[in-house]
Amino acid sequence: MLAAHQAYVDAVLAKCEALMSAGLWAPEPAVRPRKWLANFPEDDRTAAAILLDSFVYFSERSTRRLLVGAFEAALRIPLGRPRALVAPSLERALFTPVLGENPNPTDSGYQISRAVRQALSVDENRFVDLTEALASAQRGELVVFLDDVTMSGDQFMRTWDRSTPSGASFQSVSQTKALPVAYICICATDAAMLRIQTGAPGVRVYPTHLLDASQTYRAIPSRQPPPLVQNAMPMVEALLDKFSAGLQFRPDDQYMLNDATWQRDGYKGRALLLAFEHSVPDGTLPILWADGPPGWTPLVRRA
Repeated sequence: MLAAHQAYVDAVLAKCEALMSAGLWAPEPAVRPRKWLANFPEDDRTAAAILLDSFVYFSERSTRRLLVGAFEAALRIPLGRPRALVAPSLERALFTPVLGENPNPTDSGYQISRAVRQALSVDENRFVDLTEALASAQRGELVVFLDDVTMSGDQFMRTWDRSTPSGASFQSVSQTKALPVAYICICATDAAMLRIQTGAPGVRVYPTHLLDASQTYRAIPSRQPPPLVQNAMPMVEALLDKFSAGLQFRPDDQYMLNDATWQRDGYKGRALLLAFEHSVPDGTLPILWADGPPGWTPLVRRA
């Protein structure tokens, strides 16, 4: 490895360790920058460091702060009083998680529900399942769906279309009756926003961050380039081409093999570089979170 490249790799590792020391990233084993870089031969380590340099990580503390910001913006909680839900629109609001295809307690919607309850001191009885949420919305009560990130809008739309025991769904009821529904998430892509606005036009969506192409690895050339590395983008593309085919997915993530581009660029090619302490979006580059050959260490793991 060129001396300049080694200096860059060392600088990126030092930055990651400083973020962990400062508490902005969770400590190992939640994030393993040094062990992840060690997956790659020396000649490929510079390209891996370029990805690591652009990686964005939200600790639990950061996640809670972002949720407070989302509620302040979307539901007008008075600034300076993030723990007191006194806004009139929230006096009777109920909260329900966006559900996975096969709902289970590790779904990100449940994780974010717990974070909202802790960060905003919301009474536990205000968190309800989908059936009670639909019944409340039909009575005119505000229902707020919660999740960490929506990459494509698929998961929200599946929840919106999911039938309750009565056979009704938010989708079917909304065809004949306006429902007071909001959706709060930390991050959303512009594609997901469009999908939800088209499929569920009555839903008010409030992301803290709107993700566009500038948050993907493809935007690396438009960011401040690594000062000690030339031709960063071709190096990153070559790294993804070389190592993505050898990645391995756990049983719940086998759908990532349905399309060859997903294994390289993440679900539906979103190509993101972000993770949360509680989980990792499937739209994030799998080279950061998937398993690999024997001895491979992911940078972060999906829940």
